[in-house]
Amino acid sequence: MNEEIYLLWSPQGWGVFNIGTCPDPHGLPSYWYKKYEVPRDREMDVFERLLEVRDRLEGERIQPSQENYHSIFPDLSKLLE
Repeated sequence: MNEEIYLLWSPQGWGVFNIGTCPDPHGLPSYWYKKYEVPRDREMDVFERLLEVRDRLEGERIQPSQENYHSIFPDLSKLLE
């Protein structure tokens, strides 16, 4: 069974959320977030890696756009390495 984890940007900044804590992303532009479906036994590993990504994005003051979406949101395969 998989768990959902989101890396999401909003005007308040970057955040990492699980399904129970994530604001409803469906009203947001699709390039503001990425949903990851993670095997339950790897949930904490991926969550921690996404926190590192969040910290880097915050530190570099990166905001998502349609042009940079694929370069700032890592693929799940990279998070599971």
